[in-house]
Parts: sequence; C-alpha cells; structure tokens
Amino acid sequence: MKIYNELKSLGFFEWLDDEHFLVDTDMKPEYLNELPLTAIHITVANAMAFRWFREKYNLEYQIIKLVNGNYSVVIHLNTQEYLNKILTLQNACLDEIVDCYSYEEAELACIEKLIEIVKNNKS
Repeated sequence: MKIYNELKSLGFFEWLDDEHFLVDTDMKPEYLNELPLTAIHITVANAMAFRWFREKYNLEYQIIKLVNGNYSVVIHLNTQEYLNKILTLQNACLDEIVDCYSYEEAELACIEKLIEIVKNNKS
C-alpha cells in the first residue's frame, strides 16, 4: 500500500496545506512514497498524519516496545459513533495489534490500519 497516496485520497494533504501550510514539493505523496522510513520528511508527515487521525476521526494509537525488542501497534476506537459502526462488523475488535521489528515499521503499520478503519467506516 502506498500510504501517502491513500492519505491524499482521504484529504490529509489538503488539511496539511490548509491548516498548517506544510505542503511543498518534499511533502507530496509521490515523493514521500519513495523515501526510506527514517527520512525526516516521513517523520514529519507521519506525525501530522497521527494528529489528523486524532483530530478528524478521534482515533488514537499506541506503539509499544515488546520484551523481545519488537514493537506492537494498538489502535483505540474511542468515539461512540465509531464504536457503534465497528461493533456491527463481523469479527470486529476494538484494539488492533500488529507486531513490527522497528518503531518506523510500527508507525507505517499503524497508519495503514488507521486508513483501513477510516475507509471501512466511510462505506
């Protein structure tokens, strides 16, 4: 999944430009999709994406370092509106856990899962 293209389709980059004036050539989805996970522009885009998910959809997350050194992602669906929608889905769970080998991989997995949640709830 090219997450920055997905974020663009959800309106993230419009918000980024309108609210924070942060869109420039280095913050375009096609550029971000090609960068390594540790690039500074990825770090900034991800931080702002987490803020956007929290402000727009009231979706919260945790990235937890496990005993074995891997990382897990836990997404909390906090709003009653989302709880009602999620609870009506088959095999739904309120916390989604994904194991990753690095913090950056965990961030990427988390954003992918947040995108999936938003897209599923729009339909």
